[in-house]
Amino acid sequence: MEKIDLHKTFLRLQNGELIEIINPKLKIKKGIIYIKGLFDKNKFREQKDIETLLNIKYGHHSVTTNDFFEIIGLDGTNSEVEISAVLYHNINYAEMKIEFISYGYMLKKIKRPSIDKIENQLLSIGLEAFKLQFNQLTTIERKRTILGKEENQITSYRKDYSEASLKFSVDKNIYELKLLFIEKDKSELVNLNIKGDNKLDFDDYQKIKFELESFFSYASGNNVIFRNESYYHDQILYQKTYSTRRTKYKYESDFIKINNIHFRQHNIFQDYLNSFNTFLLVGRHIDLSSIIFLLNQSRKVSLESGFFIMIIAIERLANEILGSPFLSSENMYYLEQNEFDMLFEETKEKFKSSFSDLKERDQTSYNNLYSKLCGINRIGKTDKKIKYLLGFAEIEETPEINSLFTILRNLAVHKGEIDFPEGKAFENYKLLNRLINEIICNIIQYKGVRYIKSEGQTNFIQKKERYIYKYDTD
Repeated sequence: MEKIDLHKTFLRLQNGELIEIINPKLKIKKGIIYIKGLFDKNKFREQKDIETLLNIKYGHHSVTTNDFFEIIGLDGTNSEVEISAVLYHNINYAEMKIEFISYGYMLKKIKRPSIDKIENQLLSIGLEAFKLQFNQLTTIERKRTILGKEENQITSYRKDYSEASLKFSVDKNIYELKLLFIEKDKSELVNLNIKGDNKLDFDDYQKIKFELESFFSYASGNNVIFRNESYYHDQILYQKTYSTRRTKYKYESDFIKINNIHFRQHNIFQDYLNSFNTFLLVGRHIDLSSIIFLLNQSRKVSLESGFFIMIIAIERLANEILGSPFLSSENMYYLEQNEFDMLFEETKEKFKSSFSDLKERDQTSYNNLYSKLCGINRIGKTDKKIKYLLGFAEIEETPEINSLFTILRNLAVHKGEIDFPEGKAFENYKLLNRLINEIICNIIQYKGVRYIKSEGQTNFIQKKERYIYKYDTD
C-alpha cells in the first residue's frame, strides 16, 4: 500500500468553492486512491451541513458526473497534486473525519524550468497484468577497496529488461519509436519507456491509447491496465496514476508466447509489435478491443461458459467484417441488391394487395411481415457469415471447424453443453480457442511464431508470413 502526505489541501466543489481538508492523508490500496482528512468543526457544526455540502443521499441512487468533486493540494516536494472524480466514502460526524474515494486519477505536476523548450511528449507507461520474457542482462557488481586497491566482483546477472521498436502512424504522423520494457522493482508493473530521438506526441498517444492497451492485452492473455503515465505538456512534467482496482497477471496467452522461456529465442514480441499499425488500421472499422476483452474473459469461467463467450466474440467479429470496407457490400446479399430489387418488385406489389386487410386491422404485424419479406436477400444465417469471416482471415474450412457452428454453437447456446461427441468437450474448446486466435492474428497480419500444441516435451509452432489482403493505409 502506497501512502503520500499532503498539505494545503482543498475539496473543490462543482461551483468552484474550496473547502479545506485538515491533516490530509492519501493512500493507494489495491489500485484505488483514498484521501482521509478532517473538516473544520467551527464551519460544520451539524450533520446536515456536511450532507448538504456533499449532496449525500441515502439508499439507492445513481451516481452521475455531477456528483463528483476534485481534491487539490501539495505533496511533500511541494508539487501540485490533483485528484479527480472524487466521492465521499466514509464519514465520522462526531469528529468531522471524512474519507474520499477517487474514480478517476491522481495527477502530479512537476514544474521544471528549462531554457530549451520541451516538446509535448509521452515518456513512460506503467503496464499492469503484463509480463514478458526479458532478453537483456543487468549486471550486479560488488565494489570494495582493499589496501588502497579497488576490486570489482560480479555477483549476479539478471534479465530484467528488453529493447524493442514500434512503428505506426496517427493522422499522417509517422512514428518509429525505440521502446524499453523494464521490470519495476517491488511492483507488479512493467515500465514501458520511450527512448531515442523520435518522440510520441502526447495528443497522438491519447488517440491510440485504448487500442494500444488492447494490443498489449491480447499478447498478455490478460486485460492489461495502463496504471500510470509520465509525460511533458506545456513545459510541465505530469505523473498520472489511475484509480482503478488492481488487476493481476494470471493467464498466459494461448497463441503468442511472449512470457514463456521456451519461446524466448523466436523474437515473438518484436514480431508482434510489428503488427500494431495494421491493428490500428483494422480498428477503425472493427472493434478488435471488445473481441480481445471477451477472449480474455473466457479464461476466467468454466469450459462451457468460455466456449459460449468465444462463440459470441466470433459471431460479433463476423458481423463487423461484413459491415466493413474490407469486404464488398455484395457479400452481405445472396443476390446483388439492385438486381434483387428489380426481380422482387412484382412480389412486393402482390404482397401489398394480398395483405391490405391485415394492414387495416394490424399495422404493426403488417410492417413486420413486410420488413421480413424485403430483407430475405440479406445474409442472416450465422454459418454463412462465418464462411465470409474465415475467407477474409485466410483460414481453410474443415469439417471440424464447420461443426463448431452447425452443431456445437446451438448446444452451447441452448443447452450449455459442448461435449459432442461425448468426451470431446475439452478438444472442442481448444479447437474454438485456436480458431479465434488464428482469426485475430491473420486479420492483423501477425508474421511471427504461433504456438499450436504440445506433445510430450515438444512444442509445435507455425508461422504465416504472407497475406493476400492489402490494407489501404491512406
